[in-house]
Amino acid sequence: MKHQLLQLLPFLLCVWLVGLSAVVMMTSDTASLALQFASIFNRVTLSLAYFPATIMAVLTLLKFRLNDILLLRTRDGQAVQSALIVLLSQVVLFGGWFSGIFAACLLAGEGFSLLWQPAVLLGMGTILLAGCLLGLIAVLGAIVFGRFLGFWVALTVEFFDFYCNVSFRKSLIFSFVQIRTPMATLSVWMLIASGLVAVLVAVIYFNNRKEY
Repeated sequence: MKHQLLQLLPFLLCVWLVGLSAVVMMTSDTASLALQFASIFNRVTLSLAYFPATIMAVLTLLKFRLNDILLLRTRDGQAVQSALIVLLSQVVLFGGWFSGIFAACLLAGEGFSLLWQPAVLLGMGTILLAGCLLGLIAVLGAIVFGRFLGFWVALTVEFFDFYCNVSFRKSLIFSFVQIRTPMATLSVWMLIASGLVAVLVAVIYFNNRKEY
């Protein structure tokens, strides 16, 4: 566990800097609640830095070993292990990003009150779930195509959703850039959760068919 956490340090620094970068917009002369919300959920920095870092972190920790299959006498344990790796990496990196946001709020003189806004908390929940979904897609891609292409499969999904968002089409992952009602956010969470289940089933299926 300690070795895995050490492997996450470069990615942790990256996402912390992504969170800290929010201070630039927070301290502008025209800062408002809407602008502060946009500074936290900056889709450009999240798309180009945060999500790619979380995807690479998952693939860095991911290991498929024949000894594990022989020891467990089943491949289902590998799928569970992959899901735990995704969850661990996403929680740790989300915590790093959150700490960067918190530092940005302190530097901007906002304190902790901004982070307690319901819209902000709901948006953060969406980011955490979206990171888990992209991480699991990367795992699936790594099983089917290899790590390198697995990274690009997950990144392509993320960039396509980003494109839909910036072109004013419906998007799932980047739905957090808009202030939404709790019910609207809950519907997004349910869709992402459905995607997580579907991808996990695919991971189990293809992992059982893969030769190690």
